[in-house]
Parts: sequence; C-alpha cells; structure tokens
Amino acid sequence: MAFSTITKRLRIAVLPPVTAILFSPALRNAKMLQIVTGGVCLLVFYLRLAVSTPATSAPIVWVIGDKLDWETWLLAGWNATNCGRVPVGADAQNASDCVLSANRDHKPFRVRYQSTAADEASAFSIVGARDGRLYHVAFLGGSPDGGVDLFRQYVTTFPCNEPVTFHKETDWGRDTGMISCRERRYQGGREIHSGCCTLNENRFR
Repeated sequence: MAFSTITKRLRIAVLPPVTAILFSPALRNAKMLQIVTGGVCLLVFYLRLAVSTPATSAPIVWVIGDKLDWETWLLAGWNATNCGRVPVGADAQNASDCVLSANRDHKPFRVRYQSTAADEASAFSIVGARDGRLYHVAFLGGSPDGGVDLFRQYVTTFPCNEPVTFHKETDWGRDTGMISCRERRYQGGREIHSGCCTLNENRFR
C-alpha cells in the first residue's frame, strides 16, 4: 500500500479527535489550551521522528500494520480466516494446519510467518484470496536496524501455480513447520528459500 494512503489514514484517525478537543468549551481555559497545544506539538514531533528514524516507528506500525498486513488484507478480505502470526523460530505447525484446513474448505485465509534476514525485518504470507487463488507474499521491512521503515517496505506477490500443492518451507535450513505454495526454485543445485533475498533490483528470487 502506498505511503500516501497510510498517511491519509493517519490523518483521518488523528485529526478529527484533535480538532474536537481544540474547539471544545473546555479550552476556554488557557491552561488547558497550553496542555493540549503541547501535546499536539509532541505528536507532530514524534510523527516526524518516526518518518526519519525507522527505529521509532514501531508504535505506528503496530497500530496500522505494515505493507504485508495491508496486502494480505486486500487479497483475502477483512473477514478471512486469520491463521496467525508466527514469530521467528516458533512452532508453525498449528498455523500451517489452519491454512490447509481453510484451503480444503475453500475459505479465504491468511497466515504470516516471520523469517530470518541478514539485517532487516523479513516475513512471508500464504493467502487464500477471495477469488479462490492462492498467493505467496514476501516482505522486507526496509530498515537496516531490523525494524520496519515507513517508506521503504517491500512486498512482492507470487501467484501459486495450479493445481496448488503445498510443500515444507524452511528458514535458512530450520524446519519449524512452515509451508508454502510457491514453486520451488533452485540455483546451483541448491533450493532457494523464501526467506533468502538478493540485493538486486527485484530483491526477491
């Protein structure tokens, strides 16, 4: 999702309550006006800091989601089965079983597996879309400090081949129960995994 859309949603969420407070009868009190003005200034300062320093943007991402969240919500729909968010190294078996069950029942679904990258947030999702198609969606946070940059998030969506077949997906060789429907790819006789990304223009193999 474009950053302009995210900022628009932030404006819609933040401006009405702030405006209501600024023009409320209580602000006839000068001291209250000073407090509210100071709060608004701090909020503006924080938003500017979050844009320029990715490490401080975590609360915003926690509230509005990142680009992978929005992409999977758009594909699957807001009422799709949520099979969970699996942290790096955690047991993903229950989430994967949920994916297989939802797909078998022809229900829209989404799951998010956090994966390992060299120096930034990395994850991928399997999505059962509203149109019946399945997708593998890869994500990089874009911040070298391991966080999520509000501007430089990167998402690539891969349609899964039909008929869809699921296979085990490892995270740099570790089997935690993750699965994928993306076509297996090999280079130099070795399988290329979803968590492994390149630094070229396409970023994802």
